[in-house]
Amino acid sequence: MNDARTHFLDELCGLAASIARESTEEIARDIDGYRRAGPPIWTGVEAVVTRTYLKLVQLWRESRRASAEEIDRLATIGIPPPETGITLEETLQAYRIAAEVFWRSFGSLALLHRRLDRRFPLEAVPVGIQYLNDLSTALTHSMLEAEKQRGERLGDAERALIDALIASPPRLEEASRISRILDVPMAGTWQALLAKPREQDSHPLDALADLVSRMRRIFAAAGPVLVAPTEGRVLVVLDARGVADNLQGPVPGALVGIGRPHAGPLGVGASYSEAREALAMAIRQTRESVRFEDVWLERFLLGSASAEELAEEVLGPLRNLTPAKRGVCEETLEALLDNNGSVAEAARCLYLHEQTVRYRLRWIRGLLGSSLDSPDKRLAVHLALKRVRLAGS
Repeated sequence: MNDARTHFLDELCGLAASIARESTEEIARDIDGYRRAGPPIWTGVEAVVTRTYLKLVQLWRESRRASAEEIDRLATIGIPPPETGITLEETLQAYRIAAEVFWRSFGSLALLHRRLDRRFPLEAVPVGIQYLNDLSTALTHSMLEAEKQRGERLGDAERALIDALIASPPRLEEASRISRILDVPMAGTWQALLAKPREQDSHPLDALADLVSRMRRIFAAAGPVLVAPTEGRVLVVLDARGVADNLQGPVPGALVGIGRPHAGPLGVGASYSEAREALAMAIRQTRESVRFEDVWLERFLLGSASAEELAEEVLGPLRNLTPAKRGVCEETLEALLDNNGSVAEAARCLYLHEQTVRYRLRWIRGLLGSSLDSPDKRLAVHLALKRVRLAGS
């Protein structure tokens, strides 16, 4: 290597840190993920970019290409920490900026070195481009592999936490330890969904993996959420508010059973048991989605719920009324349902004015919500009222 080339590379080596600083400032200014990450990450980026530049200068000195081992080492240290939230696309964009800044500096410095052999840039640039392309490829592979491994570890931890919570009895000490690792607080109100892939051509394991991915996408913004395959199904456990906010319709290609919200870690197992019953009903009736609270009549007819349980659940909203007010509600409802929903006939049976019955019904609907909206729901209420009256007689 002649003296002019050596002098040029020595100067380029001395400028590596300042060029890296310029690159880092541009990266932090132009890329959202790095801008949010803040100064501690910028310092690390500057160090990695400096090392990348110095390695390229070394390759030019030795007139060789980078080995696979050298590329892999640089790619590994170039991966941003996962907690920063910096994406692969943003990382590759940062490397493109670093390359552009370097080539600008390289060209400007080459013009200043008048004694530099003009053939050197023609020889050096292809080596540099190949080196940076290889580094970008290795970085992509490393980040995707790291993301895959994190996903697998997350999936294993979520599955272990769910297994501990739905065990009989629940393994609460184990669940508490895993929840701390996952940063999932166990206090609060939890709701379980159990989904089964519809019959399709794909392999069952592929269908299950696809359903896991879909569930993660649906509830990505729902806060703490656990998703894990279990016995050919996909179980989702999340804060109860996340169901209403994120599940806006059927899950494509799946049948879903939804348990009720329950408080605390013990509530996970309770909601899961309900979700299993609801899913069994969805499969039996080929319905896309079934909520446990909507199938009390079916459960009663199949013998999985007693008349007492039916009455307790269906008429639950009346529970906090005074005995006198509750009696008025039950009497009015039973008269209405005994007469096929006729307000006039109900009023005649109760010796009341129709307007009085209509007033009572508006009040009762405010308490029971959607419990009278379908024939099945009205039948469940009717049976529950008969059970209450017979039990009290």
